Amino acid sequence: MKHTTQHSIIFIIFLVVFSNTYAQKEATWWYFGHNAGLNFNKTTIQQSAEGVMVNNVPTAVKGPIDTPEGSFSISDKDGNFIMASNGVIVYNKNKVVMENGRNLNGGTDASQSGIVIPRPLHSNEYYIVTVDQAGGTRGIHYSIADLNANAGLGKITTKNVPLGYGGATITSNNAGGMGQVINNSISYENISSVAHRNGINFWLIQRTRDKFFTWLVTENGIDPKPIISEIGRDNGDDSSPRGVKLGYIKFSPDGKLVAQAGGGSGWVTVGDFNALTGIVTNIRERLIPNVENMYTPLYGIEFSPSGKYLYVAQLDYGPTRCLPTDDIANGKMISFINMPCTTLQLGPDGRIYGISYLKNNASIWIMENPDLADGIVHQINNVLKSRAILGLPSFITSYFNINVNGDNIFCFDTQKSFNINIKLNGALVKVPKYTVWDFGDGTNLTAFDDTNVPGTQSKAHTYHRPGNYKITVKIYDENKNEIPEMMQTFDVNVKPCVLPVNPNKHNNTN
Repeated sequence: MKHTTQHSIIFIIFLVVFSNTYAQKEATWWYFGHNAGLNFNKTTIQQSAEGVMVNNVPTAVKGPIDTPEGSFSISDKDGNFIMASNGVIVYNKNKVVMENGRNLNGGTDASQSGIVIPRPLHSNEYYIVTVDQAGGTRGIHYSIADLNANAGLGKITTKNVPLGYGGATITSNNAGGMGQVINNSISYENISSVAHRNGINFWLIQRTRDKFFTWLVTENGIDPKPIISEIGRDNGDDSSPRGVKLGYIKFSPDGKLVAQAGGGSGWVTVGDFNALTGIVTNIRERLIPNVENMYTPLYGIEFSPSGKYLYVAQLDYGPTRCLPTDDIANGKMISFINMPCTTLQLGPDGRIYGISYLKNNASIWIMENPDLADGIVHQINNVLKSRAILGLPSFITSYFNINVNGDNIFCFDTQKSFNINIKLNGALVKVPKYTVWDFGDGTNLTAFDDTNVPGTQSKAHTYHRPGNYKITVKIYDENKNEIPEMMQTFDVNVKPCVLPVNPNKHNNTN
Protein backbone atom coordinates (compact mmCIF):
# COMPACT_ATOMS: atom_id res chain seq x y z
CA MET A 1 0.00 0.00 0.00
CA LYS A 2 1.21 3.43 -0.87
CA HIS A 3 0.81 6.28 1.61
CA THR A 4 1.64 9.93 1.46
CA THR A 5 4.13 11.62 3.71
CA GLN A 6 3.77 15.38 3.87
CA HIS A 7 6.93 17.42 3.91
CA SER A 8 7.99 20.89 3.05
CA ILE A 9 10.20 23.72 4.02
CA ILE A 10 8.84 27.21 4.27
CA PHE A 11 11.31 29.81 5.42
CA ILE A 12 9.88 32.77 7.26
CA ILE A 13 12.68 35.26 7.45
CA PHE A 14 12.53 37.95 10.07
CA LEU A 15 13.94 41.41 10.18
CA VAL A 16 16.78 42.22 12.51
CA VAL A 17 15.88 45.55 14.00
CA PHE A 18 18.68 47.95 14.84
CA SER A 19 17.82 50.67 17.31
CA ASN A 20 21.02 52.64 17.47
CA THR A 21 21.69 54.66 20.58
CA TYR A 22 23.83 57.48 19.26
CA ALA A 23 26.59 58.44 21.63
CA GLN A 24 26.79 61.83 19.97
CA LYS A 25 23.68 63.86 19.20
CA GLU A 26 25.12 67.26 18.48
CA ALA A 27 22.94 67.72 15.38
CA THR A 28 19.54 66.73 16.81
CA TRP A 29 18.01 70.22 17.17
CA TRP A 30 17.52 72.24 13.97
CA TYR A 31 16.39 75.88 14.07
CA PHE A 32 15.90 77.80 10.84
CA GLY A 33 13.63 80.05 8.78
CA HIS A 34 10.86 82.06 10.43
CA ASN A 35 10.90 80.41 13.89
CA ALA A 36 10.81 76.90 12.41
CA GLY A 37 12.53 73.90 13.97
CA LEU A 38 12.91 70.12 14.08
CA ASN A 39 13.71 67.88 17.05
CA PHE A 40 15.30 64.54 16.07
CA ASN A 41 15.23 63.28 19.67
CA LYS A 42 11.50 62.73 19.34
CA THR A 43 9.91 61.40 16.18
CA THR A 44 6.38 60.86 14.93
CA ILE A 45 4.54 59.04 12.15
CA GLN A 46 3.28 61.39 9.44
CA GLN A 47 1.29 60.87 6.27
CA SER A 48 3.02 62.06 3.13
CA ALA A 49 1.44 63.91 0.23
CA GLU A 50 1.38 60.56 -1.60
CA GLY A 51 -0.65 58.95 1.20
CA VAL A 52 2.27 56.93 2.60
CA MET A 53 2.74 56.70 6.37
CA VAL A 54 6.31 57.80 7.07
CA ASN A 55 8.02 56.63 10.24
CA ASN A 56 10.51 58.52 12.40
CA VAL A 57 9.69 62.02 11.19
CA PRO A 58 11.40 64.53 13.52
CA THR A 59 8.99 66.53 15.66
CA ALA A 60 8.32 70.09 14.52
CA VAL A 61 9.04 72.74 17.16
CA LYS A 62 8.96 76.52 17.40
CA GLY A 63 12.42 78.05 17.35
CA PRO A 64 14.07 81.35 18.28
CA ILE A 65 15.69 81.94 14.89
CA ASP A 66 14.18 84.36 12.40
CA THR A 67 16.26 84.43 9.24
CA PRO A 68 15.61 84.42 5.49
CA GLU A 69 18.61 82.17 4.83
CA GLY A 70 21.57 81.09 6.96
CA SER A 71 21.36 79.57 10.45
CA PHE A 72 23.31 77.16 12.64
CA SER A 73 22.81 75.33 15.91
CA ILE A 74 24.45 72.75 18.16
CA SER A 75 23.47 70.34 20.94
CA ASP A 76 25.55 68.39 23.44
CA LYS A 77 26.49 64.74 22.99
CA ASP A 78 23.28 63.66 24.75
CA GLY A 79 21.05 65.68 22.45
CA ASN A 80 20.34 68.62 24.74
CA PHE A 81 20.05 71.90 22.83
CA ILE A 82 22.89 74.37 23.57
CA MET A 83 22.69 77.35 21.24
CA ALA A 84 21.60 78.60 17.82
CA SER A 85 22.24 81.67 15.70
CA ASN A 86 21.40 83.40 12.44
CA GLY A 87 24.91 84.87 12.27
CA VAL A 88 23.92 88.09 14.01
CA ILE A 89 22.19 87.02 17.26
CA VAL A 90 23.10 84.02 19.46
CA TYR A 91 20.33 82.28 21.44
CA ASN A 92 21.06 80.15 24.50
CA LYS A 93 19.50 76.85 25.59
CA ASN A 94 16.44 78.70 26.90
CA LYS A 95 15.94 80.24 23.45
CA VAL A 96 16.67 83.75 24.67
CA VAL A 97 19.54 86.01 23.60
CA MET A 98 22.83 84.97 25.17
CA GLU A 99 24.66 87.62 27.17
CA ASN A 100 26.65 89.81 24.76
CA GLY A 101 25.11 87.72 21.97
CA ARG A 102 24.01 90.50 19.63
CA ASN A 103 25.74 92.19 16.70
CA LEU A 104 27.89 89.36 15.45
CA ASN A 105 29.32 90.04 12.01
CA GLY A 106 27.37 87.44 10.05
CA GLY A 107 24.70 88.10 7.45
CA THR A 108 21.21 86.66 7.75
CA ASP A 109 20.97 86.73 3.95
CA ALA A 110 24.11 84.60 3.57
CA SER A 111 23.53 81.05 2.31
CA GLN A 112 25.51 79.79 5.31
CA SER A 113 25.71 82.57 7.86
CA GLY A 114 28.01 80.60 10.15
CA ILE A 115 28.77 77.46 12.12
CA VAL A 116 29.48 76.45 15.74
CA ILE A 117 32.68 74.50 16.53
CA PRO A 118 33.61 73.14 19.99
CA ARG A 119 36.87 74.63 21.29
CA PRO A 120 39.24 71.64 21.40
CA LEU A 121 40.32 70.57 24.91
CA HIS A 122 38.00 73.15 26.48
CA SER A 123 34.65 71.70 27.51
CA ASN A 124 31.76 74.16 27.41
CA GLU A 125 33.54 76.64 25.14
CA TYR A 126 32.63 77.07 21.49
CA TYR A 127 33.85 79.04 18.50
CA ILE A 128 31.06 80.77 16.59
CA VAL A 129 32.22 81.46 13.04
CA THR A 130 30.14 83.95 11.04
CA VAL A 131 29.99 84.80 7.32
CA ASP A 132 28.69 88.03 5.78
CA GLN A 133 26.27 88.08 2.86
CA ALA A 134 27.02 89.04 -0.73
CA GLY A 135 27.58 92.75 -1.04
CA GLY A 136 28.76 93.00 2.56
CA THR A 137 32.29 93.91 3.61
CA ARG A 138 32.67 92.01 6.90
CA GLY A 139 33.84 88.65 5.53
CA ILE A 140 34.56 85.90 8.09
CA HIS A 141 34.88 86.41 11.85
CA TYR A 142 34.77 84.25 14.93
CA SER A 143 33.57 84.74 18.47
CA ILE A 144 33.81 82.57 21.59
CA ALA A 145 30.88 81.43 23.74
CA ASP A 146 31.58 80.28 27.31
CA LEU A 147 28.76 78.07 28.55
CA ASN A 148 30.17 77.97 32.08
CA ALA A 149 29.01 81.57 32.48
CA ASN A 150 25.57 82.54 33.78
CA ALA A 151 24.83 79.17 35.35
CA GLY A 152 25.11 77.38 32.04
CA LEU A 153 23.24 79.91 29.92
CA GLY A 154 26.49 81.15 28.44
CA LYS A 155 28.13 84.42 27.48
CA ILE A 156 29.98 85.68 24.42
CA THR A 157 33.41 86.42 25.88
CA THR A 158 35.25 87.23 22.64
CA LYS A 159 33.49 88.83 19.70
CA ASN A 160 34.15 89.31 15.98
CA VAL A 161 37.80 88.34 15.61
CA PRO A 162 38.54 88.75 11.87
CA LEU A 163 39.81 85.86 9.75
CA GLY A 164 41.78 86.96 6.72
CA TYR A 165 42.77 85.24 3.51
CA GLY A 166 46.50 85.20 4.19
CA GLY A 167 47.29 87.78 1.52
CA ALA A 168 45.98 85.51 -1.25
CA THR A 169 45.58 87.02 -4.69
CA ILE A 170 43.29 86.20 -7.56
CA THR A 171 45.27 84.76 -10.43
CA SER A 172 42.71 83.66 -13.01
CA ASN A 173 42.28 85.69 -16.21
CA ASN A 174 38.66 86.59 -15.53
CA ALA A 175 39.40 87.87 -12.03
CA GLY A 176 39.08 91.52 -12.88
CA GLY A 177 42.74 92.22 -12.47
CA MET A 178 45.78 89.98 -12.12
CA GLY A 179 47.20 89.97 -8.64
CA GLN A 180 44.10 91.44 -6.96
CA VAL A 181 44.21 90.69 -3.22
CA ILE A 182 41.22 88.73 -1.92
CA ASN A 183 39.48 90.68 0.84
CA ASN A 184 36.28 90.67 2.86
CA SER A 185 34.25 92.44 0.18
CA ILE A 186 34.98 89.58 -2.22
CA SER A 187 34.08 86.82 0.28
CA TYR A 188 31.52 84.20 -0.76
CA GLU A 189 28.58 83.07 1.41
CA ASN A 190 29.70 79.54 2.34
CA ILE A 191 31.38 77.86 5.31
CA SER A 192 31.75 74.30 6.63
CA SER A 193 33.77 72.32 9.16
CA VAL A 194 35.01 68.78 9.68
CA ALA A 195 37.14 66.95 12.25
CA HIS A 196 40.93 66.92 11.91
CA ARG A 197 42.44 63.48 11.51
CA ASN A 198 44.09 63.78 14.93
CA GLY A 199 40.64 63.52 16.54
CA ILE A 200 41.15 66.73 18.52
CA ASN A 201 41.18 69.73 16.20
CA PHE A 202 38.91 70.83 13.36
CA TRP A 203 39.16 72.27 9.88
CA LEU A 204 37.15 75.24 8.68
CA ILE A 205 36.71 75.69 4.92
CA GLN A 206 35.37 78.30 2.52
CA ARG A 207 35.39 78.69 -1.25
CA THR A 208 35.92 82.23 -2.60
CA ARG A 209 36.67 82.98 -6.26
CA ASP A 210 39.18 80.43 -7.58
CA LYS A 211 40.38 79.02 -4.24
CA PHE A 212 39.49 76.85 -1.29
CA PHE A 213 40.63 78.38 2.01
CA THR A 214 41.13 76.03 4.96
CA TRP A 215 41.78 77.27 8.49
CA LEU A 216 43.04 75.08 11.35
CA VAL A 217 40.88 75.25 14.49
CA THR A 218 42.69 74.48 17.77
CA GLU A 219 42.35 75.23 21.47
CA ASN A 220 44.46 78.35 20.88
CA GLY A 221 42.08 79.82 18.33
CA ILE A 222 41.62 79.72 14.57
CA ASP A 223 44.84 80.10 12.62
CA PRO A 224 44.55 83.41 10.72
CA LYS A 225 46.73 82.10 7.91
CA PRO A 226 44.68 79.65 5.83
CA ILE A 227 45.89 76.79 3.69
CA ILE A 228 45.09 77.65 0.08
CA SER A 229 44.09 75.14 -2.60
CA GLU A 230 43.78 76.40 -6.18
CA ILE A 231 40.60 75.43 -8.02
CA GLY A 232 41.70 76.64 -11.44
CA ARG A 233 38.49 78.36 -12.50
CA ASP A 234 37.13 81.57 -11.03
CA ASN A 235 33.38 81.94 -10.41
CA GLY A 236 33.75 85.73 -10.44
CA ASP A 237 32.54 88.50 -8.13
CA ASP A 238 28.85 89.00 -8.94
CA SER A 239 27.17 90.25 -5.74
CA SER A 240 23.61 90.28 -7.09
CA PRO A 241 20.95 88.28 -5.18
CA ARG A 242 21.32 85.45 -7.69
CA GLY A 243 25.02 85.83 -8.26
CA VAL A 244 28.00 83.55 -7.88
CA LYS A 245 28.64 84.25 -4.19
CA LEU A 246 25.67 82.26 -2.93
CA GLY A 247 25.54 78.47 -2.55
CA TYR A 248 26.45 75.98 0.19
CA ILE A 249 29.70 74.14 0.79
CA LYS A 250 29.73 70.69 2.45
CA PHE A 251 32.13 67.94 3.45
CA SER A 252 31.24 64.28 3.06
CA PRO A 253 30.60 62.69 6.49
CA ASP A 254 33.92 60.81 6.38
CA GLY A 255 35.76 64.06 5.63
CA LYS A 256 37.30 62.78 2.40
CA LEU A 257 35.40 64.99 -0.05
CA VAL A 258 34.30 68.61 -0.21
CA ALA A 259 31.78 70.14 -2.62
CA GLN A 260 30.46 73.64 -3.32
CA ALA A 261 27.36 74.78 -5.20
CA GLY A 262 28.42 77.71 -7.37
CA GLY A 263 25.32 79.90 -7.31
CA GLY A 264 24.64 81.75 -10.53
CA SER A 265 27.75 80.29 -12.18
CA GLY A 266 25.95 76.95 -12.49
CA TRP A 267 29.10 75.00 -11.62
CA VAL A 268 29.43 72.29 -8.97
CA THR A 269 32.98 71.96 -7.65
CA VAL A 270 34.21 68.80 -5.89
CA GLY A 271 37.62 67.95 -4.47
CA ASP A 272 39.40 65.34 -2.36
CA PHE A 273 40.10 66.62 1.14
CA ASN A 274 43.08 65.63 3.27
CA ALA A 275 41.95 65.82 6.91
CA LEU A 276 45.58 65.73 8.05
CA THR A 277 46.93 68.62 5.97
CA GLY A 278 43.79 70.59 5.08
CA ILE A 279 44.67 70.51 1.37
CA VAL A 280 42.09 69.99 -1.39
CA THR A 281 43.27 68.06 -4.47
CA ASN A 282 41.86 66.32 -7.55
CA ILE A 283 39.38 69.12 -8.14
CA ARG A 284 36.69 68.39 -10.74
CA GLU A 285 33.66 70.36 -11.83
CA ARG A 286 30.37 70.03 -13.65
CA LEU A 287 28.00 72.56 -15.13
CA ILE A 288 24.40 71.89 -14.06
CA PRO A 289 21.87 72.97 -16.71
CA ASN A 290 18.99 75.32 -15.92
CA VAL A 291 15.46 74.05 -15.69
CA GLU A 292 12.86 75.17 -18.25
CA ASN A 293 15.18 77.97 -19.37
CA MET A 294 14.78 79.64 -15.97
CA TYR A 295 17.68 81.39 -14.28
CA THR A 296 17.95 79.00 -11.35
CA PRO A 297 21.24 79.34 -9.46
CA LEU A 298 22.70 76.37 -7.61
CA TYR A 299 22.13 76.69 -3.88
CA GLY A 300 21.85 73.63 -1.62
CA ILE A 301 24.27 70.70 -1.70
CA GLU A 302 24.69 67.49 0.29
CA PHE A 303 26.52 64.16 0.24
CA SER A 304 24.95 60.78 0.88
CA PRO A 305 26.13 59.20 4.17
CA SER A 306 28.85 57.14 2.47
CA GLY A 307 29.89 59.96 0.13
CA LYS A 308 28.93 57.86 -2.89
CA TYR A 309 26.50 60.45 -4.25
CA LEU A 310 26.28 64.22 -4.27
CA TYR A 311 22.88 65.95 -4.32
CA VAL A 312 22.44 69.49 -5.64
CA ALA A 313 19.44 71.84 -5.29
CA GLN A 314 18.56 75.09 -7.02
CA LEU A 315 17.37 78.42 -5.65
CA ASP A 316 14.02 78.31 -7.43
CA TYR A 317 11.76 75.47 -8.45
CA GLY A 318 13.68 72.62 -10.02
CA PRO A 319 14.52 68.98 -9.39
CA THR A 320 17.20 67.85 -6.98
CA ARG A 321 20.12 66.50 -9.03
CA CYS A 322 22.16 63.45 -8.04
CA LEU A 323 25.75 62.94 -9.21
CA PRO A 324 28.07 59.98 -8.56
CA THR A 325 31.15 61.31 -6.74
CA ASP A 326 33.48 58.85 -8.47
CA ASP A 327 32.73 60.57 -11.80
CA ILE A 328 31.43 64.08 -11.22
CA ALA A 329 32.34 65.38 -14.67
CA ASN A 330 30.85 62.62 -16.84
CA GLY A 331 28.78 60.33 -14.63
CA LYS A 332 25.06 59.86 -15.08
CA MET A 333 23.06 62.68 -13.51
CA ILE A 334 19.69 61.72 -12.00
CA SER A 335 16.94 64.31 -11.60
CA PHE A 336 14.53 63.86 -8.68
CA ILE A 337 11.54 65.93 -9.81
CA ASN A 338 9.68 64.77 -6.68
CA MET A 339 12.17 66.74 -4.52
CA PRO A 340 11.96 70.36 -5.76
CA CYS A 341 13.99 71.73 -2.87
CA THR A 342 16.09 74.81 -2.29
CA THR A 343 18.24 73.50 0.55
CA LEU A 344 19.38 70.00 1.52
CA GLN A 345 20.76 68.70 4.82
CA LEU A 346 21.77 65.22 5.94
CA GLY A 347 20.01 64.22 9.14
CA PRO A 348 21.35 62.24 12.10
CA ASP A 349 19.14 59.36 10.92
CA GLY A 350 21.01 59.04 7.60
CA ARG A 351 18.20 60.54 5.50
CA ILE A 352 18.47 63.78 3.53
CA TYR A 353 15.96 66.52 4.38
CA GLY A 354 14.93 69.33 2.09
CA ILE A 355 12.84 72.49 2.12
CA SER A 356 11.40 74.52 -0.73
CA TYR A 357 11.39 78.28 -1.07
CA LEU A 358 8.53 78.49 -3.56
CA LYS A 359 6.42 75.43 -2.79
CA ASN A 360 4.68 74.72 0.54
CA ASN A 361 7.38 76.25 2.71
CA ALA A 362 5.84 74.87 5.89
CA SER A 363 6.60 71.43 4.44
CA ILE A 364 9.63 69.16 4.36
CA TRP A 365 10.91 66.55 1.93
CA ILE A 366 12.60 63.38 3.20
CA MET A 367 14.86 61.23 1.01
CA GLU A 368 14.87 57.72 2.43
CA ASN A 369 17.91 56.07 0.85
CA PRO A 370 20.52 58.64 -0.25
CA ASP A 371 23.19 55.95 -0.71
CA LEU A 372 20.91 54.03 -3.10
CA ALA A 373 19.77 57.03 -5.15
CA ASP A 374 16.49 55.18 -5.65
CA GLY A 375 14.32 58.29 -5.65
CA ILE A 376 12.19 57.37 -2.64
CA VAL A 377 11.18 60.83 -1.39
CA HIS A 378 8.32 61.73 0.93
CA GLN A 379 6.72 65.17 0.92
CA ILE A 380 5.28 65.96 4.35
CA ASN A 381 2.96 68.92 3.90
CA ASN A 382 2.44 71.66 6.50
CA VAL A 383 4.33 69.78 9.20
CA LEU A 384 6.42 72.74 10.37
CA LYS A 385 5.04 75.10 12.96
CA SER A 386 6.24 78.03 10.86
CA ARG A 387 7.81 78.85 7.48
CA ALA A 388 11.11 77.33 6.38
CA ILE A 389 12.03 80.13 3.93
CA LEU A 390 15.44 79.35 2.28
CA GLY A 391 18.06 77.73 4.49
CA LEU A 392 18.62 74.79 6.83
CA PRO A 393 21.16 74.94 9.68
CA SER A 394 24.85 74.19 9.15
CA PHE A 395 26.67 71.60 11.27
CA ILE A 396 30.12 70.07 11.58
CA THR A 397 29.86 67.32 8.98
CA SER A 398 31.60 64.74 11.18
CA TYR A 399 28.43 64.57 13.28
CA PHE A 400 26.72 62.79 10.38
CA ASN A 401 29.26 59.99 10.00
CA ILE A 402 26.70 57.26 10.61
CA ASN A 403 28.09 54.69 13.00
CA VAL A 404 26.29 51.36 12.93
CA ASN A 405 25.07 49.07 10.18
CA GLY A 406 24.87 45.40 9.36
CA ASP A 407 22.91 42.66 7.62
CA ASN A 408 19.28 43.13 8.57
CA ILE A 409 17.63 39.85 7.50
CA PHE A 410 18.75 36.43 8.69
CA CYS A 411 17.81 33.35 10.67
CA PHE A 412 19.49 32.29 13.89
CA ASP A 413 22.39 29.81 13.62
CA THR A 414 23.63 31.81 10.64
CA GLN A 415 26.85 33.80 10.81
CA LYS A 416 26.36 37.46 9.96
CA SER A 417 28.50 40.58 9.91
CA PHE A 418 28.07 43.79 11.89
CA ASN A 419 29.93 47.01 11.13
CA ILE A 420 30.75 50.10 13.10
CA ASN A 421 32.18 53.29 11.66
CA ILE A 422 34.55 54.67 14.28
CA LYS A 423 34.81 58.32 13.43
CA LEU A 424 37.17 61.02 14.58
CA ASN A 425 35.34 63.70 16.49
CA GLY A 426 37.33 66.86 17.01
CA ALA A 427 35.65 67.48 20.38
CA LEU A 428 37.39 64.42 21.84
CA VAL A 429 40.46 64.69 23.99
CA LYS A 430 41.34 61.04 23.38
CA VAL A 431 41.89 59.43 19.98
CA PRO A 432 40.15 56.05 19.37
CA LYS A 433 42.49 53.10 19.00
CA TYR A 434 40.77 49.84 20.08
CA THR A 435 37.31 48.30 20.23
CA VAL A 436 35.81 45.62 22.47
CA TRP A 437 32.56 44.00 21.32
CA ASP A 438 29.87 42.40 23.52
CA PHE A 439 27.13 40.68 21.51
CA GLY A 440 24.87 40.33 24.54
CA ASP A 441 24.38 36.55 24.36
CA GLY A 442 26.89 35.48 27.01
CA THR A 443 29.74 34.75 24.61
CA ASN A 444 33.20 36.02 25.48
CA LEU A 445 34.00 39.63 24.80
CA THR A 446 36.34 40.28 21.90
CA ALA A 447 39.92 41.18 22.76
CA PHE A 448 41.20 44.72 22.24
CA ASP A 449 41.14 45.11 18.46
CA ASP A 450 42.77 47.95 16.52
CA THR A 451 41.73 46.69 13.08
CA ASN A 452 40.90 49.72 10.93
CA VAL A 453 40.45 52.11 13.86
CA PRO A 454 39.55 54.87 13.09
CA GLY A 455 37.50 53.63 10.17
CA THR A 456 34.95 50.91 9.50
CA GLN A 457 35.45 47.75 11.54
CA SER A 458 33.54 44.52 10.87
CA LYS A 459 32.73 41.64 13.20
CA ALA A 460 31.10 38.30 12.35
CA HIS A 461 28.86 36.62 14.91
CA THR A 462 26.34 33.81 15.13
CA TYR A 463 23.34 33.83 17.46
CA HIS A 464 22.37 30.26 18.37
CA ARG A 465 19.08 31.13 20.04
CA PRO A 466 16.29 33.50 19.08
CA GLY A 467 15.69 36.45 21.34
CA ASN A 468 16.39 40.10 21.96
CA TYR A 469 20.05 41.06 22.38
CA LYS A 470 21.91 44.29 22.95
CA ILE A 471 25.23 44.61 21.14
CA THR A 472 27.66 46.98 22.86
CA VAL A 473 30.84 48.32 21.29
CA LYS A 474 33.22 50.14 23.63
CA ILE A 475 35.99 52.34 22.27
CA TYR A 476 39.41 52.74 23.90
CA ASP A 477 42.42 54.99 23.43
CA GLU A 478 46.01 53.85 22.86
CA ASN A 479 46.48 53.36 26.63
CA LYS A 480 43.39 51.13 26.72
CA ASN A 481 41.38 53.70 28.63
CA GLU A 482 37.72 53.71 27.63
CA ILE A 483 36.28 56.74 25.82
CA PRO A 484 32.75 56.56 27.28
CA GLU A 485 31.21 59.15 24.98
CA MET A 486 32.04 56.99 21.94
CA MET A 487 30.33 53.82 23.18
CA GLN A 488 27.75 52.48 20.75
CA THR A 489 24.82 50.13 21.44
CA PHE A 490 22.11 48.70 19.26
CA ASP A 491 19.35 46.18 19.83
CA VAL A 492 18.92 42.99 17.83
CA ASN A 493 15.72 40.98 17.63
CA VAL A 494 16.64 37.50 16.32
CA LYS A 495 13.74 35.28 15.31
CA PRO A 496 13.73 31.58 14.42
CA CYS A 497 13.30 30.18 10.95
CA VAL A 498 10.00 28.27 11.00
CA LEU A 499 9.74 24.89 9.26
CA PRO A 500 6.04 24.02 9.11
CA VAL A 501 4.42 21.24 7.11
CA ASN A 502 3.08 22.08 3.68
CA PRO A 503 0.05 19.86 2.94
CA ASN A 504 0.23 20.62 -0.76
CA LYS A 505 3.54 18.86 -1.33
CA HIS A 506 3.70 15.04 -1.48
CA ASN A 507 6.62 12.64 -1.50
CA ASN A 508 5.62 9.10 -2.47
CA THR A 509 7.26 6.19 -0.67
CA ASN A 510 6.72 2.44 -0.80
